[in-house]
Amino acid sequence: MNDRIEEIREFFERKISMLNQNDDDMKIIGMLVLLDCLAQHYAQYPTKRTQEAFVGFVIEFSKSKWAFWEWVDPVTLYYHLSLSDIPLLGTPTLQCVSDSCIHTPYDSGFKENADILLHLIMDSQTREVMRAKHQYARLLYKMRSKIIHELNKPFPLFSRTEVEYNGRLPFYYSMGGGLENATHGERIRQRSTTWHLVFPPEFIELVLRECVKNYLEHCLLHELDPFVHNSPCRKFYLSWYDS
Repeated sequence: MNDRIEEIREFFERKISMLNQNDDDMKIIGMLVLLDCLAQHYAQYPTKRTQEAFVGFVIEFSKSKWAFWEWVDPVTLYYHLSLSDIPLLGTPTLQCVSDSCIHTPYDSGFKENADILLHLIMDSQTREVMRAKHQYARLLYKMRSKIIHELNKPFPLFSRTEVEYNGRLPFYYSMGGGLENATHGERIRQRSTTWHLVFPPEFIELVLRECVKNYLEHCLLHELDPFVHNSPCRKFYLSWYDS
């Protein structure tokens, strides 16, 4: 079993090395695909609950290093509430960010701002839906879906500096932009500062490496083949479908 684990560890090292020779988009796509691959195996592939498998895997095998995965992101939640027709008890505000600052999920006031925003939602069921949608782990999955299926990202990506922790954490930055608001039936454009959550490629690589390490240790401990569900006996090798 040790030889098999080492073989797969080397396989991932080769893949990561190859992906690091590509641009940011291709690197992100490749590393998220590798994460998805492991998540599916851990969930006893094939499963149609791909989001739950991905989110659960990331939390299970990297939460010990990054505690924020199940926290609610106040920034994306704020924009979701501001741009929707969800009934609210008041006007949503973004209080945890400061102009000209780079923030991370660990910054003071972020969890509190998320709680304030959630409590504005009148319907309890809608509140729990929003709580789940804006967990950081689910936002990572949302990014995975956007970039793989649309070659698009929910944030503009730019060259990073030491200020952004060299990509070791997700971070927020502000930029000038326009928001369209409806007033008396007319669309008007207002200049506004917008905030963006970024999962940089360097951080995604760290997450992948942490998950690979911990998943392989799990497999070694329980004497499991990490790729046991890649059996040539599966139906899809002939029919292209598993069911």
